[in-house]
Amino acid sequence: GLAGGASRRLLADNRETDVPLLLDACDRLIEAKRPDDAAAIWDGLWQRGRLPFGARPGADSILTNGDFAVSPTGHGFDWRLPDTEGISAAREEDPAGLRLTFSGTQAESAEPLVEYVRVEENRSYQLQYGYRTSGIEANSGLTWRVVSLDGAGIANGQELSSDDPAAGRMTFVIPEGCRMVRLSLAYQRRPGTTRIAGYVVLRHVELLPSL
Repeated sequence: GLAGGASRRLLADNRETDVPLLLDACDRLIEAKRPDDAAAIWDGLWQRGRLPFGARPGADSILTNGDFAVSPTGHGFDWRLPDTEGISAAREEDPAGLRLTFSGTQAESAEPLVEYVRVEENRSYQLQYGYRTSGIEANSGLTWRVVSLDGAGIANGQELSSDDPAAGRMTFVIPEGCRMVRLSLAYQRRPGTTRIAGYVVLRHVELLPSL
């Protein structure tokens, strides 16, 4: 595989033509639950200016592309937009954001937005986000979810429903032995409700270590 020496050599050569190969290796390492090896490739590409996100995030927020300044690349530690029938995604420019539109025909359970995040075990984190919705009632079944790589639930946020710009947050603690989590915006139809049909616009999503 492209872990270790092979990827280090490709990073050192710093050729644009090798970037897709290195991103593929990074994705495979995340799938193999090897966050350190994946991060070595991802950080190496970022340091060499081969990723489209500008400066590395500060020591505060540990999310990649949390302001959606560029369209999600679907690779590495950036946002992924799984192909989900009945749900479409579009970037908004001014101000920057990501719009997810639910047609009402989507599955009763879906994860239209995902990002893998490196974390420290036994540490407390706070997810902060700005958003607004249209056509999505309270008890929407649309929430932020954090799970470990073995699928164990770590946190579920409040349901997103607000016609006016709103801010939300949730705090959680990373369990022992967990060094990478899967953050997703998840939809689960609530019993007794019809499937949501409308959209949510997300802005400036941040994940901050709590003091």
